[in-house]
Amino acid sequence: MQIAYFDNGKSMKQDDVITMTIADVGYEGEGIAHADEYTVFVPFALPGEEVVAKINHVKGHLAYATLVEVKHASPNRIAPPCNRFAKCGGCDLMHADYAYQLALKRAQVATTLGKVGVTAEVKPCVPSPKQLGYRNKMSLPFGIVEGKVALGFYREGTHKLVRLTRCPLHEDWAEVIIRATLQFAETYALSVYDSRTGKGLLRHLVVRKLGEHLDITLVINWDKLPHWTEYVNAVHRVWPDFSLYVSPNMRHNNVIMGDKVYLRWGEPYEHVVEGVKVGVNPLSFLQVNDEVCAAIYAKVREVVDPRVGRTVVDAFAGVGTLGASFAKAGADVYNIEIVPEAIEDADRLAKANGIAEHNICGDSARVLPALLQDLTGGTPKVHEMGLQYPYMAAIAEGRKTYELRLLDEKRQAVSIGDLIRFECVEGKALYCRVTDKLIYPDFTALFAALGTEQTCAEALRVQDAADSMASIYPPERQAQYAAVAIAVRPVNVEGVTVVLDPPRKGCKEVAETLADLHPQEKGLSMALSHPLWDTVKLPIVDRIVYVSCNPATLARDLATLQRAYVIDDVQPYDMFPQTHHVETVCLLTKKDSK
Repeated sequence: MQIAYFDNGKSMKQDDVITMTIADVGYEGEGIAHADEYTVFVPFALPGEEVVAKINHVKGHLAYATLVEVKHASPNRIAPPCNRFAKCGGCDLMHADYAYQLALKRAQVATTLGKVGVTAEVKPCVPSPKQLGYRNKMSLPFGIVEGKVALGFYREGTHKLVRLTRCPLHEDWAEVIIRATLQFAETYALSVYDSRTGKGLLRHLVVRKLGEHLDITLVINWDKLPHWTEYVNAVHRVWPDFSLYVSPNMRHNNVIMGDKVYLRWGEPYEHVVEGVKVGVNPLSFLQVNDEVCAAIYAKVREVVDPRVGRTVVDAFAGVGTLGASFAKAGADVYNIEIVPEAIEDADRLAKANGIAEHNICGDSARVLPALLQDLTGGTPKVHEMGLQYPYMAAIAEGRKTYELRLLDEKRQAVSIGDLIRFECVEGKALYCRVTDKLIYPDFTALFAALGTEQTCAEALRVQDAADSMASIYPPERQAQYAAVAIAVRPVNVEGVTVVLDPPRKGCKEVAETLADLHPQEKGLSMALSHPLWDTVKLPIVDRIVYVSCNPATLARDLATLQRAYVIDDVQPYDMFPQTHHVETVCLLTKKDSK
């Protein structure tokens, strides 16, 4: 084929070959260059490199290219430790040294958040203890390569199988199971599923490593697996501790697993996650990087601070593993999950671990508002009043036990047992419970009855105190409304913590719900606190912990939540070394709640 070379000033077209300098890196780890008015995406190229690339596709002023040659390499480029790199469609950053991968992921999160106006400092990406051999699960499609049954990955954007016998992202267990499975398929001449015809038996090999145990699943285009006992014997020769499942999937689609799995050999494995015993089957979701998952869960537990009395709502609970760990620490946990089967698993998990938690089946965007009101049934009415900070501090320290006001319409609405939220101009605030309400004809009578130490926080002459109040409330207004001494006692106010760990599409509706949930409430600000104060719960989400696997949807949802929350912490984690994917944990607190 004749290859045309692109000349500046001409329209770019397919098969043009261009020499250019990579200026940036894209969302999926690809290099980005600029040629005239065109933006060109070049996978496996790094910023600062001069490369030769061949144009595959042009759409408007965007072009997509294949890397032909690196003329001047970045100092961050390394030799990939895999001979299938850039072919199998798996890794996309294996050509970059690990420190640079971490820097790229931090920049990816920061840039994505900044594009939608999210203002937050993004911390350096927490590295994975293992950069290779970290994956505890593999899912490989079957195919035919050079006339033989093969396992591998599909080349990026195609259904063409790239054969694999080993993958450096997995430890040696993967290689021995691949080899045993291929020998089994060849020995018994088992057919391979063809998506074009819908015929053939073997579709996928799915293996998850749990400690030294392997859960092996063969996904097949039939309801029975021939010679499965011989397969058990073949695997047993190379790996002693395993279970074999079969998952029939006779639908003509790209979904890997069928709706059901059937145990053919071995025992169901009980895994321990965050101190919680979890019955695992091939349809269960577990993170693929055990060490980084443990670090993320430790971070979530730190910011959630589960303890006796703490109320935590896990809005995308799955089978309830994380919520169960909170419940074991004493928190009052509510798991919300839209999938009925997952809620059934959560109920079994709670029973197996001897914990009490509440598992609710439903859509979080609709369940959450009603749940928050139910959580604090009987919550007292909250009144808001301004107060100078010295007097607020005196109340907090117990030096002032009465707040003095006119008995006007606002104070007439205050009842014993209600809460008052005092706020000063410095932005500090204090919640107090009303314990008594004493009414006098004027402030002179009030001070004569109660004195000044507990009403003014200092010893004054009664007349001096009365004159001071008259400068604020003239005698005619005192005569109109009377004077009231509201007995107050400080309280600790605690809201609800919500944990969000949604799928890649994020949680747009839930974010909108949380941002608009309590527009009339300014937050849970506390000027001071004391461990002996009573704790009062209000139906307010004062903290959100958001765990995301997709920076784009995270940015969208944080932009919404910023209306009502402050983003305190954005911490990326490298759950998936050698790929562009990144996990991020964010902590948000209700505005005005500090």
